[in-house]
Amino acid sequence: MSQSTALKTDALPVSTTGDLVLRVVRTDNQLVELLLAGDSGAFEQLFDRHKRMVAGLASRYFRRHEDIEELVQICFAKAYTELAKFNGKYDRSFASWMGRITINTCFDTLRVKRRRPETLDCELSEEESGSLLDSISHDAGHGEDIQMRDLADKLLS
Repeated sequence: MSQSTALKTDALPVSTTGDLVLRVVRTDNQLVELLLAGDSGAFEQLFDRHKRMVAGLASRYFRRHEDIEELVQICFAKAYTELAKFNGKYDRSFASWMGRITINTCFDTLRVKRRRPETLDCELSEEESGSLLDSISHDAGHGEDIQMRDLADKLLS
């Protein structure tokens, strides 16, 4: 049997009597074959196995946790839809393929963000917004300086 088609097994002790249970650990290529055959549980295993790697690559391009989570979902959705095109000749082919999908998705997302810059949204209450407008239109006193600094901190965060 070649290495890419061999099943890996782990022996786990189950009881104090020495009974062992074998847990079969499939390779990525075997999971891809199962998924193409209709086993949806295989995709969950691939996701669990590679989500940290995908998130790690995405974190090189994005800092916000929400952006990274969204990119992980997009990358695995792309992989799922393009799985028929996957050509897994080697043991680490799937990880490399996912890495390439992730990097391309990050570049695509950065291009879109560059074309469509984000607008600044802030979470100021109506009272705070009114206070900010009032302080801009009037000369600021000492008490209002502190309030302005607080509002500026909220806006900058």
